[in-house]
Amino acid sequence: METSFKTSKRPTAYNVFCSERLKENRHARFQSEDWGKQWRSLSEDEKKYYEDIAFTLRNKSLDVNALLKKIKNITTVLRENQEEVRKAAGIESMCTLVYKDGSLSCTGFGCLGNLLSDRRTYQKLMEFANIASSNSVKESIKELREKVAFENVQNCKISTGADPVSL
Repeated sequence: METSFKTSKRPTAYNVFCSERLKENRHARFQSEDWGKQWRSLSEDEKKYYEDIAFTLRNKSLDVNALLKKIKNITTVLRENQEEVRKAAGIESMCTLVYKDGSLSCTGFGCLGNLLSDRRTYQKLMEFANIASSNSVKESIKELREKVAFENVQNCKISTGADPVSL
């Protein structure tokens, strides 16, 4: 059963359960007391069904930008508290590299925090990022070419009734 949520909160199994109840009767209002009793009376297997749907919905709506912002915030907090990080976790240096729109940026502390200040290191990292980027573009172009070639072969078979190799 398809379930949709118009909330910014992460859906729970109970939310999915209630959403399905609302869909069963579009004119009904939220009935927290009745539905709460029904929810508590469900077996573990029945609840597992709703938990699986909720888990899928939570993972389907992953906000990558929010995740990247959290990573940046964590790195910033670690950099600002690097002495405590060194003492508590034994981490002497760390960095987060981001390759976006053809440029490379680095956030961190210790010797890795200044990773991009060394021109040779920066060039090597850019080469690696460009190679990785161009390889993925090459693979995409290759897949498109294969798809077009396959469709052309299929179209040729349909229009002529002959095998394109024999033409």
